[in-house]
Amino acid sequence: MVKVHACDRAGALAVEVLVALLIGLGLVSLSLGGLFALERARTRTAQRADAKERTPIAGEAFLRALSDHGIDYLFANPGTDFPPIVEAYSRAKISNHKVPTPLVIPHENLAVAMAHGAYAMTGKPQCVMLHVNVGTANAINNIINLNRDNIPLILAAGRTPISEKGKFGGRNRYIHWGQEMFDQAGMLREAVKWDYEMRTPEQAADIVRSEE
Repeated sequence: MVKVHACDRAGALAVEVLVALLIGLGLVSLSLGGLFALERARTRTAQRADAKERTPIAGEAFLRALSDHGIDYLFANPGTDFPPIVEAYSRAKISNHKVPTPLVIPHENLAVAMAHGAYAMTGKPQCVMLHVNVGTANAINNIINLNRDNIPLILAAGRTPISEKGKFGGRNRYIHWGQEMFDQAGMLREAVKWDYEMRTPEQAADIVRSEE
């Protein structure tokens, strides 16, 4: 339920009265809904202009690189490491940059199995993104299956924040310590072709190209 304050109702009433007066005088022919539609369009135009000027964040660079290399879907089981990806999708909606269609899957093994099926249907490489070490661990069974069938898949997983205090985006919940590992990729290194940890946004395109 949306709560409307008295001042909001008064302001809306004033706008309605003004519009009615102008229409009655024959000065305008737009309805109130039309005025609001124009304002929304103006806001979207301003947002798109702002989005084009902003420096892409790491999530944007990663998603754009995936799309540029023919990946149409991102099979995801998200967690606390996904804010940059969520933000990147929000920005893409404004900027109209092409990014993979996100599919939120309730379990990691299922996400990998769906990516396996998508490759079987399309013949195109797929991408799965999981949640830190626990998500990676949950996907190992099907990663081994993909390895045996030689299926092209990019498997991505986040890490907990590096900084422990004093920086925006640092660790601020107990789980950030509990889900950290010295070598997260080590648990599946023998079942993949290559592994790497992205450290700067500029590496995104090269990493995706290397994984093809």
